[in-house]
Amino acid sequence: FQVRTTKKGARFALMRLEDEAGGIKCVAWPEVFSKYEKLLRDELAVLVYGNLEIAEDGSTTVFVEDLTQLDDVIQRKAKAVIVGLPEESEPESLLEKLFKLFDGHRGDCEVLLDMYIEGGVLVRVRPHTTLRVKGSHELEDAIRSYGCKVEWANVSLEPKALSNGSY
Repeated sequence: FQVRTTKKGARFALMRLEDEAGGIKCVAWPEVFSKYEKLLRDELAVLVYGNLEIAEDGSTTVFVEDLTQLDDVIQRKAKAVIVGLPEESEPESLLEKLFKLFDGHRGDCEVLLDMYIEGGVLVRVRPHTTLRVKGSHELEDAIRSYGCKVEWANVSLEPKALSNGSY
């Protein structure tokens, strides 16, 4: 990771993203660099979206347009969280605690509850559609602390539409 300066004095970043399969050169021009400067540093796992350019010599470069930190990306990108209540739980008091927790983590992720009813029948309940949360490791850990299972569903790592209409 290197920070450079354009002729006009604007800062931009040159970096190499690497995984087990290999690496690729990336460039974050000044506008993108200023937007994501806090996420652009050595050893931070990120998910990068941008335009891929393949030069005549075969070298490749990604021109970064959007960037997301990988820490809890699954939770943040999920469209729904399925919370499995333990079979032996006292549902009323547990639900009260969970709804308080959800209220403190408002967001766009739908909440579904898996719970057992009389006779050991498992049912999935969709609370009111206004009950939505912002996914995070913190929320997941708090839900698990009540003895519940957590599953993040409909996770899409597809990029959002960028300002120029591309992905």
